Amino acid sequence: MKKLIIILILSFLSKTTFSQEIVVAGNGLNVRKKPDTKSEKIGKLHFGTKVKVIEKTGKLLEIKDGNEIVKGQWVKIKFVNSQLFSSENNSGYVFNGYIKNEKEFNLYLEKEISKIEKFQNYKIHSKHSPYYIKGDFFGDKISDYAIKVSKEKDNVEIIILDIGGNNTQILKPIENLKDENNENRVIDEFGWAEIFEKVKSGTTLWSNFTDDFRSLKEVPNSERVILNYEAIYVHASESCGGGYIFWKDGIFNWLQQE
Repeated sequence: MKKLIIILILSFLSKTTFSQEIVVAGNGLNVRKKPDTKSEKIGKLHFGTKVKVIEKTGKLLEIKDGNEIVKGQWVKIKFVNSQLFSSENNSGYVFNGYIKNEKEFNLYLEKEISKIEKFQNYKIHSKHSPYYIKGDFFGDKISDYAIKVSKEKDNVEIIILDIGGNNTQILKPIENLKDENNENRVIDEFGWAEIFEKVKSGTTLWSNFTDDFRSLKEVPNSERVILNYEAIYVHASESCGGGYIFWKDGIFNWLQQE
């Protein structure tokens, strides 16, 4: 009887867990209603989004990703800070081959950041999720990392780890930007930007506010920007204020989105 109880407890623990993980799928991770690739898709989590694993199903899966075979199992997760889901209770099932331990990845990023003298005392700012995103932000067909960092608790900056050819890595802080009027816009603090997302290549970027709000159809073609690489979208989650950040003509640019 005692052995049976122990077996039941171990079985329960193997299926129930409450670990904090982070999405590392470069193109995002599908969330499904049930632990099956044919199940209804209820949303997609961006690279860098925090999730809480609340159950291991034990249902194994292998996925061919390029030349690599990714192995794992279906797990049930809870997620926060996303506007992309139809799930009423912010939960669903994902393949855990594309979620990793947060601590290990943060240490890697901080090591790279500390190579630049200005950022030697900076740490990853993980208050809001996601706090880093992966994308080709410079149009060189190589994925980079945009990361929130801070030296002081309430002073948050965004830097991009530009990964070029031959694995060269250059940190580029996002500070001085050009706006839609070609005027300098200094944004050296991003603590307000709870929403921090990658914008897909080919998306029309535009400012929805000049003297007043306007829709896309009211924006002339000369003020629309379409890139063949990715951009960054930042915004306050519960108030007006935010915009697109993108690299063009050798500088970072800004388009306001209220």
